Amino acid sequence: MTYEAQKQAVFNLFQNSFLMAEKLKRTDSLQYLESAYSRLIDEKIWIVICGEYKKGKSSLTNALLNEPGLFPVDVDITTSIVSSITYGEREKIMVVLGKPGEEKSKKIEITRDKIPDYVTEQKNKNNTKNSRMLVIESPNQQLENGLVLVDTPGVGSLNTNHTDITYAFISNADVILFVSDVDKPLSQPELDFIKMIREHNQNLVYVLTKTDLVDENDYKAIVENNRQKLAKISQCSPGEITIIPVSSKNKLDYLKTQDAEDLEDSNFPKLEEKIWQILNQEKGYILLMSALGSINQVIIEMKTPLQAEWQGCQKQTKEELDALENKFETEKKRLEELIHNQNTWNNQLRDGMTDMRQEVMYSFEEGFIKIRRQLNDYIEGMQDKPKKIASLIETEIDALISKLGKELSQTAQLIYKDLEYSTQLNLNPLEVTSLESSTKISTNDISLKDREWWGKATTASRSGLMTGLSVATIGGAIGFVAGLPFGGVGSVPGTTIGAGIGAALGKVAGFFMGTKNTWEELNKKDQIENQRIIAKKINPIIEDSQRQSRKILNDAITKLERFMRDEFSGQIQRQKKTYEESLNSIKRSRDLSQQDAAQRSQELQKHLEYLNGIYQRGAQIAKEIEKWKTNQSHDQSDGKTDVGGWADA
Repeated sequence: MTYEAQKQAVFNLFQNSFLMAEKLKRTDSLQYLESAYSRLIDEKIWIVICGEYKKGKSSLTNALLNEPGLFPVDVDITTSIVSSITYGEREKIMVVLGKPGEEKSKKIEITRDKIPDYVTEQKNKNNTKNSRMLVIESPNQQLENGLVLVDTPGVGSLNTNHTDITYAFISNADVILFVSDVDKPLSQPELDFIKMIREHNQNLVYVLTKTDLVDENDYKAIVENNRQKLAKISQCSPGEITIIPVSSKNKLDYLKTQDAEDLEDSNFPKLEEKIWQILNQEKGYILLMSALGSINQVIIEMKTPLQAEWQGCQKQTKEELDALENKFETEKKRLEELIHNQNTWNNQLRDGMTDMRQEVMYSFEEGFIKIRRQLNDYIEGMQDKPKKIASLIETEIDALISKLGKELSQTAQLIYKDLEYSTQLNLNPLEVTSLESSTKISTNDISLKDREWWGKATTASRSGLMTGLSVATIGGAIGFVAGLPFGGVGSVPGTTIGAGIGAALGKVAGFFMGTKNTWEELNKKDQIENQRIIAKKINPIIEDSQRQSRKILNDAITKLERFMRDEFSGQIQRQKKTYEESLNSIKRSRDLSQQDAAQRSQELQKHLEYLNGIYQRGAQIAKEIEKWKTNQSHDQSDGKTDVGGWADA
């Protein structure tokens, strides 16, 4: 199954779960399902296209989207700002305008024919219109499942006023396409940029464009030269480097002619396979398994009291029903103790968060010490390039903040996992209170193997609480710098971290933007004086960035602790409610006459069979996703790829 097919299967499972929750009038289960469903729909998959200017990035974007003419691609056109395109019910094109360093910007809606007026160097020279970013929503089917494509300015012509947004996308992208062309091998600036990307994001695909302009033997020489260079900076063998040659022209010709030979010559299917191979192994797996884990939890919450009542309707002996009641009563009391005496787990959470805060802030301070040392090295070697020094230092700070955000997310997952284990909330109620009886429902036998798969899905859903980092980070950075809510912040702990990290990136950008174009004091003949001026200008910015980022990180950790406490408390309450409902169900069944019990038993059996069907279908999907992920990993190591996503279109 492809990612899209699996996602649709999970959506169908949600719909079945919704129907059952409505039939049982479980408003709490409906709310939980709706939240998990929204997370799966809203989560974005970010594909960022970057590289040197005039290498065919915009043409590549148009070809991937099957949208000829969307982004300007004339031979003399140079893209000067970051552009993104995501799914929307109708086409909507917004350009964000604002002067560097300003926290507030305005947004205006434009038509397609006006895009070049804001995004190209030719029609917006030196960015006199103060364009910050182009945001397009489109009903394009290629984007319907959450894909976002981002076209960035060229490496060599990267407008320093957009470093913040570019870095936010690059460091948090799910896949990065680095584009070069057949004109010449990779240059040193390109290699330097790739090296920087690799330090913070390993999901990098190398693309060689414009293969239609030269003979195959000619571009093969370029491919081999690039492979050797990339292997050197990546510290691996050349055979481990994959470079995919493509022709955007041939792909766009195919869209006009539907000639299969044009599509084959474009080599775009191979590129699309590679993109989805990476997504299938990582982002897609996490999103789908997390959603299945949430469904699993709701199925358990709905099924447990029904199954308890069904057993009671079988008119078991008083001793058997008493034992069943005692089992639920014991679990309910244990959970009540966790609610009333929160110190048993609250102290553990607080201690874990305190340790995390200390470790993160230590890394934070150490990171800024290294950045100041790096500044001195840059000044000594590049005193005649102050703008470049400012951009490099900004990138160093952005890299540190993004790294700390990911560390926070990983540590928070471990803290939450330990908390569940110590309080036994990680146990499956169906396994703790094995509600089996001598009279079994035909579809009630859920094998241990199925439970193992569901266990993996449930674990993924717990990790999913800490996801949402990328969309929140990007949304936070763009929201601060451009005044634009992009993708939302979300309602899980991970997005709390991401929003804080994004805000910090935006603050750093604000500090640097107003300085990059004010170096009139420099005297090219006096290197010592130039070094002093550069240090005098940049050191205060580093101090401001450090102070503000420290505050934002501390605030993010405080909010994260509060969010995790609320989430954990809610989880205890949900489990307690499940046991209370189960106890009430057993008590109701005791009072029924034999005839009423038999009739009620038949009703319950239908509900249980339906829930078991969802459970078993979910287990099957989880197994397929796990198998699919494993196959993708094997195919990658064998140099093979499996078709998915766009390649189905």
